[in-house]
Amino acid sequence: YQAHLRNSRLLFMVLELD
Repeated sequence: YQAHLRNSRLLFMVLELD
């Protein structure tokens, strides 16, 4: 679960960067 949450955060970060 933690890994999934981390992945989601990473994706959100990338989206925000774009």
